[in-house]
Amino acid sequence: MVRELRRRKVGRLGIGTMLRADRLTPAIIEAFAKVGLVRAFVGIEFASDQEARAYGRKAPGAYAFDLSRPFKRRK
Repeated sequence: MVRELRRRKVGRLGIGTMLRADRLTPAIIEAFAKVGLVRAFVGIEFASDQEARAYGRKAPGAYAFDLSRPFKRRK
């Protein structure tokens, strides 16, 4: 994807998106970073197992919260 953008002489991009935490992987995060992701709203609905159970849902667990680590300021 990056190669194609360069071939077309597309300048710097700033991409924003909304994502579900339970669908993200480190590879997806890295791919977004490579193409210019500058803002991501990551949906983490429940902060605890107890809160999620009250709605009949599963809590995101530590995995979803750990996904935010790769989202760091890049220069």
